[in-house]
Amino acid sequence: MSFSFLSPIMPLFLPELGVKTEAGIDLWSGILTVRPRSSAAFASPLWGRMADRYGRKPMLLRSSCAIAFFTALMGLSLNVWQFFAARALMGVFAGFSSTAMALVASRYPSNGSATHWDGSVRPIGSSLVGP
Repeated sequence: MSFSFLSPIMPLFLPELGVKTEAGIDLWSGILTVRPRSSAAFASPLWGRMADRYGRKPMLLRSSCAIAFFTALMGLSLNVWQFFAARALMGVFAGFSSTAMALVASRYPSNGSATHWDGSVRPIGSSLVGP
């Protein structure tokens, strides 16, 4: 969720970071949308191993704090390169959704009740709290 909630407004935000041309806005919108996902793809195995070794709750807290920190850094960015770095680092420290699902799945019996819980609570939480 945190990777994509900026996608619709990013073209409007990029001129504030110094990107003035339409081609530049298109290019940077694509790069900044893909960057956290590509960083997360390489870092996810590490965080999975850490979650197996130290527990899912600490990794959930780590991810939550990192997302909050790097989102704040994105808001404080003065140019597109700082914004790019914050998005890339947010991807490296990501893993909230997968860790949360694994934590819920480990707490519920294997009869599928965790899937039903997740499917019914997530829409409610995201509509009340927002992205």
